[in-house]
Amino acid sequence: MIREVDDFKLIDSFFKRFFPQYKSSSDPFESFYGYFESDKLIGLISVSKIYEREEINYIAVDSDFQKKGIGSSLLDYATNGFEVISLEVACDNESAIEFYLSNGFEARSVRKGYYGTTDGYLMVKEVR
Repeated sequence: MIREVDDFKLIDSFFKRFFPQYKSSSDPFESFYGYFESDKLIGLISVSKIYEREEINYIAVDSDFQKKGIGSSLLDYATNGFEVISLEVACDNESAIEFYLSNGFEARSVRKGYYGTTDGYLMVKEVR
C-alpha cells in the first residue's frame, strides 16, 4: 500500500541507508510517499511539485524487494497528474538509468560534475 509519509525520523533513517549524505529539509514543495507492506516501509520517494512540473529528488526500495515493481508503483503514484517530470541521476548508475528509461524517461543532457567528480544526466518524462 502506498501512502503519504510525514514522519521525518522514518524518512531520514530509510533514505540514509541508500544515500548517506541525505538530509531532510523543510521544503514546502516536497512530498514523501512510502510503499508499506504489513506496516513496514519498504520503498520511499521524495518529490518536489511546482505547478505542472515535478522533480524526483530521491527514490529507494529495500534491497529484498527490488525488481518487483515497487519502484515503478511509487513513481506512478507520485507523478500522477504532472505534465513534466524530471530528475538527475549519476551517469555511472546503470541500474537507475535503466529503471528510468523503462519508466518513460529520456536523458536530455549531461550535467558536468553534478555529483562532485561524477557527471549526471538530466532525465525528463513528458506526459501530454
